[in-house]
Amino acid sequence: MTRPGLAVTTTTRSASAIVAYNYRDPRRSFVNLTLDRADAKTLLAPFTDASPLDGPIDVRVRGLLGAEWYGTAEILMGRGKMLGVTVSDA
Repeated sequence: MTRPGLAVTTTTRSASAIVAYNYRDPRRSFVNLTLDRADAKTLLAPFTDASPLDGPIDVRVRGLLGAEWYGTAEILMGRGKMLGVTVSDA
């Protein structure tokens, strides 16, 4: 038996996205977005003239959809610059 709804999945070398919406039971709908080693300047360019981050970042967004949407987001930068200061997770 198949689940009623819509599911969209896409994957590239460094990114993946899954969005699944169940129209009979929206509480079972979800979203998962993943970016690996994305360039912070490029990713933030639409939102700011001067990016506060410079270097590769990993982004994870997971959430549940329905009458109320909620979820978590995680942004990791192993090394690079934040506000001009060199940072490292060493």
